[in-house]
Amino acid sequence: MSVVERTGTHAAPQRDPIQLTYGELVFKIASSGQVSVNEISAKFTPSEQKLFLYMMDRRGHLQSKASLKRVIDGNKEHPPLDKVIDTHIHHIRMRLAACHPAARQVISTHPRRGYMLALEDGAELQSVATKLESVHEGVPIVINGLDEVFIGGQRARITPDEARLLTTLISKSGIIHTRQMLLDARHEEGTHVDPKIIDVHACRMRKALGAFFPGNPPLRTVWGRGYYFGELRLDPSANPTVCFDPKKTITGPLGMKICAEDLPSEAQDTRWVIRRKAVIVLLVEKGGIPLPYVLAKYPGLSAAEYAEWRALYHSHGLSALRTTRTGDYALSAPI
Repeated sequence: MSVVERTGTHAAPQRDPIQLTYGELVFKIASSGQVSVNEISAKFTPSEQKLFLYMMDRRGHLQSKASLKRVIDGNKEHPPLDKVIDTHIHHIRMRLAACHPAARQVISTHPRRGYMLALEDGAELQSVATKLESVHEGVPIVINGLDEVFIGGQRARITPDEARLLTTLISKSGIIHTRQMLLDARHEEGTHVDPKIIDVHACRMRKALGAFFPGNPPLRTVWGRGYYFGELRLDPSANPTVCFDPKKTITGPLGMKICAEDLPSEAQDTRWVIRRKAVIVLLVEKGGIPLPYVLAKYPGLSAAEYAEWRALYHSHGLSALRTTRTGDYALSAPI
């Protein structure tokens, strides 16, 4: 039995013919379900034709892989794997591209969410709801229901997972979010994920945001604590002794500008050279960072040792902080 004969015995019900326009592309769907692009017929298999017509009837709406699987296999006890849908979509795109190279672009991919066939020219995008709207430095930021991020009207290179994290950060702008708080926003409860993935997402988001806010990305890090969006503000539920702006700059011991982000990492805290000691002293004294945060970040540093550094620095200068010279100087009271 030929393919034509087999498809004829399982033919879909007759439908009203429609015509859709996407720029220079004209899609025609005949009453039999046959699809053509610019008068060139697309050679779909029966399953591919079912999927394309289903998406065409619901154009502008995101279709999950589960819903697409039901189209071709009904409610079978053992539905096909998700990869089967990916293969079908790939073949549909290839067959459309055979009619016109640009035709494959009418189907967009939304990672981990599904596929969507675009609305025709002039249609209203009412199907994609706005999840969040915000403004930073006069530039509008919009995150829609498909977890797509638009900044100043342009789409940002941010993945759906990162968009969900950004939604959480912007919805509580200025509040520090720990890794665990962001993990809870990104993953379903009970899913085990390495917390370091949040650092990877933050790095990518900061790079994407930097394209729209050069030199001053709104996503910022509070070392040892987490991340926040916009201008830092005090969370009433947080410990006020550890809420600070890591971007605040002061004049360092060598005359250059320094901030909390210049602090050495925890892995380096066993080597306290004189410059690092002076940086700690000046940042704490001038409000760049609170002392409780410093003591929590460096478990090997005690309050008494910090007080000794402060006294030596103010009494005898930078050279007095050298460990081998401490005994040469008599400690005086801190200034």
